[in-house]
Amino acid sequence: MPFLSTDLYIQSEAGLSIEQLAQRHGIRTQEVHERIEAARLFFDVQLIMPDFPLDLMFGDLDKSSSRQIYH
Repeated sequence: MPFLSTDLYIQSEAGLSIEQLAQRHGIRTQEVHERIEAARLFFDVQLIMPDFPLDLMFGDLDKSSSRQIYH
């Protein structure tokens, strides 16, 4: 079900209700709501933060690592 959240979001934008989607996909209405909201945030509210300090996200990397972080 990797694309289910995206499918639910698209179908809800096309006018299907949460109840209709839950019945169609055989899942709880709460899960439908949460998946639609997650997809909405992914598509509509993505933030681009070019100066975000990646070391906060990845922690101190081992010096022997081939991965480099550029600020």
